[in-house]
Amino acid sequence: MVEKQAQPALTPLMSLSAAAAVVYKAATKRDLPSEEALNITARMIAARTRVLTAEEGHEPAMLMPSEIFEGKFQEGGDCLVFPDGRQPLPNLRILTSALAGLIADISALYK
Repeated sequence: MVEKQAQPALTPLMSLSAAAAVVYKAATKRDLPSEEALNITARMIAARTRVLTAEEGHEPAMLMPSEIFEGKFQEGGDCLVFPDGRQPLPNLRILTSALAGLIADISALYK
C-alpha cells in the first residue's frame, strides 16, 4: 500500500515586501525594482487590503488605516516607520488570498 503524503498548507500570510515585488513585476512587466518603487507599491497595496504586523512570538495584529497613512514604508514594504518617533512596525504581512485581486487592481493602473 502506498502512503499518501499530506499536501502542505498554503501559508495564509505573506510578507508585504514579497507581495510588493510580485505586484510590481506583474503590473509593470519590469524586473529588479528599486527599494523606493517597492515602497510605493507597498503603499498601493496597503490602500487596498489589510496589513498586519507579525512579530515573532506574537499573534499577527492588524494595522489601523491611520497608522498606514501616518507612516512611511521602508525596506521595500517590510517596515513602517513614523516621523513622530513612534516605534517602527516591522514584519508587515498581507493575506496571501488577496494577492490575485491586488495584481489585477494595481495592474489596471498601469494600462
